[in-house]
Amino acid sequence: MVVLLAWAALAGRFLIVSRVQPSDLIVVLDGGTRNRLLHGLELLHDGLAPRLVIETGAGSLDWGVPDINLARAWVSKLPEPEPNQVTFCQVSSFSTRQDVSVLQACMDGAHRVLLVTSEYHTRRALSIFTTLDQSRVYGVAAAREPVYFGAEWWRHREWAKTTFAEWSRLLWWECVDRWR
Repeated sequence: MVVLLAWAALAGRFLIVSRVQPSDLIVVLDGGTRNRLLHGLELLHDGLAPRLVIETGAGSLDWGVPDINLARAWVSKLPEPEPNQVTFCQVSSFSTRQDVSVLQACMDGAHRVLLVTSEYHTRRALSIFTTLDQSRVYGVAAAREPVYFGAEWWRHREWAKTTFAEWSRLLWWECVDRWR
């Protein structure tokens, strides 16, 4: 019972990994909210990498407009960064595992890559990328999304749902997908 309570108390914190390091490229993984993109732009502004790649869903439409068009329009309105610092990578995958192979072409020339994703997704994303792509060194930066997740997951229903869902994905990755 004590072990179960200890795990429950630390379940949210365990999902969060922060390995922010200077890199050749920052990759903002699709999903979550715009907080991922904002955090990626912050890291670019702070000089952690000279370039930023924003992953967008290929074929995804919001209000009848492709995601990549919305992302380009949104970034173009920002005072920074320089136009050549930000590129977009359209990905038609439904899992982080599939993202690894699809994003390879967009990471051309980068040896050290800093992934930007939601806090709850950092442990699994880092594990998947480092396992499936051993030609690069990966770091990870956690973007806070307080509407969906908090380390003290028991405080809000949405946080509990996100924690449970991420734990099930993490366990599936560790027990099944990693070994395929």
